[in-house]
Amino acid sequence: MSAAGRMHVGLLAEGVQPVQPRLSQAILGLIADTLREAWADLSARSPDVLRADHEPGITSLLEGWLRSRLERLQPSVCAVARGSETVNHAGTRLEVRPDLVFSFPPVSGSTAHIYPLHVECKLLDRRSERRVSQYCADGLSRFVVGDYGWARQEGMMIAYVRDDARLPDTLADYLDGAPPTLYLTLSPPLMTGRDARTRHDRADVRHPQWRPGPIDIRHVWLICPAP
Repeated sequence: MSAAGRMHVGLLAEGVQPVQPRLSQAILGLIADTLREAWADLSARSPDVLRADHEPGITSLLEGWLRSRLERLQPSVCAVARGSETVNHAGTRLEVRPDLVFSFPPVSGSTAHIYPLHVECKLLDRRSERRVSQYCADGLSRFVVGDYGWARQEGMMIAYVRDDARLPDTLADYLDGAPPTLYLTLSPPLMTGRDARTRHDRADVRHPQWRPGPIDIRHVWLICPAP
């Protein structure tokens, strides 16, 4: 770990609760529902963009929609940002960038506002070789190894789906066939409304003052509009 990394992790740890309290299902549900509201509006106004643009372009549209209508998330969420730099759990990587972060307002006696909800976004499109294997290897794994969400008990994955991949079966089939040590899956995809939730161990994620334990990932899959 670099000196800057050690200092950063140490500063974050000062006065921080050993493990951040779980986010309520109401807050996670609000975020997921607002994402779907944004997607429905963008699908009506810009269907060609959602069908053809690359992932950063779509995520940028989503961020803009959310920021311009932040009142839909308030007072539970105070800010939404794309590509905010953060540090991994060990301080060995100082420039990790979740695709989206949802920040929470300060509350007296709590440090939860220091750690936003990290969200990773991926395309699912067989025609461009964007499969669920990449969704997991380049997205889900970042939570498991402690790049994202290391002080939280939950994270979120968003898929922009352009093929017939669907929850929970597509994700369940892939995780069931993956080596057990790859994603450390403790719970297969369980549906929560229209979303799925998985739980993963983080055995190798160690903070100088605590081990955060398993992480729950909420999977929000947004279906691209048909031509």
